[in-house]
Amino acid sequence: MLNKNYLKMFLAGCLSAGCLTVFAASDDHQIGKFGSTVLENAAELEGDLEAWWDIGICYRDGLGVKKDMKKALYWLEKAADRNYDGACVSLGDMYYSGQGVKKDLKKAFELYNRGLRRQSPDAQYRIGLCLYNGHGTKKDLTAAVEWFKKAAEQIEPNSQYMLGVCYEKGEGVKKDLKKAKEYYKQAAEAKHEKAIAALKRLK
Repeated sequence: MLNKNYLKMFLAGCLSAGCLTVFAASDDHQIGKFGSTVLENAAELEGDLEAWWDIGICYRDGLGVKKDMKKALYWLEKAADRNYDGACVSLGDMYYSGQGVKKDLKKAFELYNRGLRRQSPDAQYRIGLCLYNGHGTKKDLTAAVEWFKKAAEQIEPNSQYMLGVCYEKGEGVKKDLKKAKEYYKQAAEAKHEKAIAALKRLK
C-alpha cells in the first residue's frame, strides 16, 4: 500500500505535468496499468476536483491512456457532482454531442448552467449557443447575445464570432455591420477560421 504523503506528491507532480503523460513510456504515449491506477488512487485520496476532471478528459480523449468512456463518465460526473465548472462543461459537451452517452440537449444545457460557478466563459458561450439554436431550452436570440457578450468580455473567441454573426444578421440585436466586423476581428486575432473568412467576405 502506497504512503498517503507519496500519493499526494505523486498527484501534484502529475497535475503540474499537465495530465497523465508523466507515465508515457513509449512512442504511442500509452500509460501502464500501474501508472493509471496509482494516479486514480491519488486523486481519490486527495479529493482534488481538478484532478478528477483532468483524468476524465484523459480517458475521454485518449490522452496518455486508452479511451474509456465509462471511466471518463465516472471521473467527470464525480467532479461535476460537486459543481466543478470545467467538469460540468466537459460532461455537458458529451451529452450535447452524444459522445459516449445518449444525446440529451436538455441535460447538456443544465450542466452548462451548473458550470457558471466561477463565471466560466466556456459555460457562458455554450449557454448562449443553446439559446441561439433552441437546444435544450427555448430559443431566445436576445438572451443568447447577452451570454455571448459575457463570454466575449473574457476573450472567448467563439462568442466573439457569434456576436459578429448576430450583428451581421440582426439576430437578437439591431443589425450593425460595423460592430459585426469588430467582433469578427476580435475572434480572428485568435485565429478563428470562420471569423477570418467572414472578415474577407465583408471587405
